[in-house]
Amino acid sequence: MHALAEAVWQARKRPDSFAMVTANGGMLSKHASGIYSRRPSSIDWGNTETVISSNELPACKVCADPQSGSIISYTVHHERDGGAHAVIIGETISGERFVSRTAKDDNATAFAMLAQDPTGKKVKVTAPDDERLHFQLG
Repeated sequence: MHALAEAVWQARKRPDSFAMVTANGGMLSKHASGIYSRRPSSIDWGNTETVISSNELPACKVCADPQSGSIISYTVHHERDGGAHAVIIGETISGERFVSRTAKDDNATAFAMLAQDPTGKKVKVTAPDDERLHFQLG
């Protein structure tokens, strides 16, 4: 909702601009996106098929116990106490996917990711006793 409000705010200031807002839900299984502008669309979206069948998308294998990989996508969550943690979707060298987060007290990695886009960067992955996968840039 915050992203939609910001997109409208920016569009009001820049009449010829466009904004794309995306969202996901479920366990990264539901996706939504919208493109916003002050200009009317030339397409009647109410009568246009916009569904993409999952049969058209190749399935990715999941790696339950990765040791390393690279970042495909990420998000950084800011915490009330000023700290932050990051969550990534990673890919192993063999093409398998995994989801991992920074360790509980590892604010440095999350802030480093904010300072420079980490997409494509290598990560090391560990599985501590709490059974979550934790990563560090590496």
